Order: sequence, then C-alpha cells, then structure tokens
Amino acid sequence: MGTSSLRAVILAAAVALGIFGLAKAFPENASKTLTSSSGTTPNTTPSQSPSTTRKTLPPAHHKKKPKTRGVTVQVLNGSGTALLALQTTESITNMNLGYKLLTPGNATRTNVTTIYYKSGFKASAAYLASKVFPSATLKLTTSSTFSGSLTVVLGSDFAATVTPTPSAT
Repeated sequence: MGTSSLRAVILAAAVALGIFGLAKAFPENASKTLTSSSGTTPNTTPSQSPSTTRKTLPPAHHKKKPKTRGVTVQVLNGSGTALLALQTTESITNMNLGYKLLTPGNATRTNVTTIYYKSGFKASAAYLASKVFPSATLKLTTSSTFSGSLTVVLGSDFAATVTPTPSAT
C-alpha cells in the first residue's frame, strides 16, 4: 500500500471516529427522553417549593475577542480628578485593543465606574472592562446623550487605583 493510500485510510478512519464521537456526545432527541442511571425516566414535575440556592458562576473569560474594531468608546470623568478621562483615553489607545476612542469629557461626579453600552455591544463592554476596568459596573443604555457605542464614566473608585503622571511643563 502506497504512502498516499495509507494516509487516505487514516484520514477516513479519523473522520469516522469523529462522527461516531459526536453522535455519542450529542444524541438525537436528547431533550425528549431523559433516563437516569437506574433506567427509569425521572420525574419532571416541578417541586412544590422553589429552590433558594443561587449558584455563582465564575467570571466569564473571553475565549474569543469580541468585536472591537470600529466600536466607539468615550471616556467621561466623573471622579473629580483632573485630566483623568484624557489620560485614560490615551492609555486605552496605547493598548491597541482596536476600539475607536472619542474625545474625552466630563460627567456628574460618581463613586462607581460604569460602562454604559448600547444594544449589541455587551461583549465589547465586558472585554473592555476585563482589560482596563475590572471593577466597573456594566449597564445597558438606550440614552441618546452618550455618543459612543460604549461610554465609560470614571468614578472615584477608578481614580483611587490610578498612579498620577507628572504634568508636562
């Protein structure tokens, strides 16, 4: 048997094993019939008292970077620390995350840093938070007062984590 024929047989076997493995992993009509290990069908009637136990999920780790190219971000300073929005905008730009940074500005004073995102931009907001603002709150906004797809309002909590940079003279 030639080398190319042997490769073809190995490839065909690998494909067959892959199909067989997927079929076992995702059986047809799996949602219609659930069988316990004893072979009986479990009772699917809801219990009389709902469970009050809440499960805490681990933080989402982005397996794939969400869309950032063309996503506009405006940083607004609500911390009261002079030039913080400008410095933060420059820092994000230098990180080369792909966002399009808009002119920074000021906002009403706040204690908590919040990333407001427009519909369809939640993953981009979560990614920005994971890279720059790990303690920020994410909030969906329908407000037209924010010009970016994402608007970061810096709070005093963020200002407390920033090392001041010397001013240029």
